[in-house]
Amino acid sequence: MPLVTLFEDANYQGKSVSINSYGNYRNMKSIGFTGNTLSSLKVAPYVIVELYDLINFRGAVRRFCGPVDIPFLSDFNDKTNSIRVLQTSSPQGQNIHLQALPQPSDDIPTPNFDVSPKLFPNVQVPTQESTGPMDTQMGSTGPQMRPIVILYTSPNYSGNSVPITTLQDVGNLSEVGFPLNELTSIKVSPGYSVILFDGVNFTGAFKRIDGPTQISDLGAFARRAKSMRINHNNNNNNNNNNNNNNTVGTGATHYNAPSNNNWIWWILIILIIVLIVWLLFRNR
Repeated sequence: MPLVTLFEDANYQGKSVSINSYGNYRNMKSIGFTGNTLSSLKVAPYVIVELYDLINFRGAVRRFCGPVDIPFLSDFNDKTNSIRVLQTSSPQGQNIHLQALPQPSDDIPTPNFDVSPKLFPNVQVPTQESTGPMDTQMGSTGPQMRPIVILYTSPNYSGNSVPITTLQDVGNLSEVGFPLNELTSIKVSPGYSVILFDGVNFTGAFKRIDGPTQISDLGAFARRAKSMRINHNNNNNNNNNNNNNNTVGTGATHYNAPSNNNWIWWILIILIIVLIVWLLFRNR
């Protein structure tokens, strides 16, 4: 059963395209559908669909939570140019939270909107381009994806949160529904590493966090992260497991500070140069 089925005409008529995997589709051509032609759609249970009237998830947005069939998109007819297909463990069976997002500025490629757990409980936000394990487990309300990283806007794993279930490079945290400069606490699963950057597109100072670890407050790096990379951690060390949520895990390391041992090497190089010069003058 497809997660979402799109139709060019009302009442599920005309050309149709089925989407069978969760992900972010920056333009309709990537799924074999023509932009500005979507008129009706069907959404399966445990699926949230976000329709945008511009490419790259810009402009006005309409959200639908399955199971639901929309025979005609009314004021959003023939306007869709990009689409997100997300997973939730709470079937709503209704059309939810229709709103228009403001047009972002040129220096921020995607809209900075908030995926609130009050509006979207247990929403998972993978990307189509990412690779990595997508472990699933059955819960009382349906299939759930096991997150490898969870981001929180407040200390002690509180506030709004976004779980991430796939390996990916996120050049702007708003791409996964997390606000910029709001990351305050984080959880990282075993076998994975996260590198946080205080600039978009992996620029500026950065902080690496190796799982398994839970950081209840990022300290000096709190409310600074704008982009991040999620990778496999090849240096698996069971001793990194931290059961105290009030302390930073042993895998968390700053990489933007110079090494304290650099000055020793400079002194050794200077001494060697002085010794060579002294030997040359002594032999004359």
